[in-house]
Amino acid sequence: MTVVKPNTASSAEVRRARFVTYGAIGSIVICCLLGLEWWPLSGFRLFSAIRTQDQTSWEMTTVNRAGAETPVNLADLPVSYWGAHHVIPDLPTRSTQDQQAVVLAWLDGAHVTTGEVVAVRIYEVESQVPTDPSQAPTFVSRSQLLEVPLP
Repeated sequence: MTVVKPNTASSAEVRRARFVTYGAIGSIVICCLLGLEWWPLSGFRLFSAIRTQDQTSWEMTTVNRAGAETPVNLADLPVSYWGAHHVIPDLPTRSTQDQQAVVLAWLDGAHVTTGEVVAVRIYEVESQVPTDPSQAPTFVSRSQLLEVPLP
């Protein structure tokens, strides 16, 4: 009768496996602690944030020389631009150059030509979401959060 010994991993393979495992777990923990959304890692805000009937959303419009506004649908931005709703609340605290860079990137992603555009306005829209899914949200208020002049 012959005894077959199981294949044992070398110490280099064991170290590599531990490095990968600890790295993956560490990345998940960091994302959760800092609230980062790096796909496929996530801070799981979708399931951990308290949701109330009060809802805040954002509207962006371009302003031409005559002062007329044209809406820009942020939901139509390509996947690589998703997450604008995370950037907008901090936008007023950034420098004018940063604001312009962010807004120009969004306009580029939305395929908006900026030839006649002199500024971009961002509005904060408050509404209440009913508990009955057959009812539409109720508009509460709309206020201008920021106006970014374009170069």
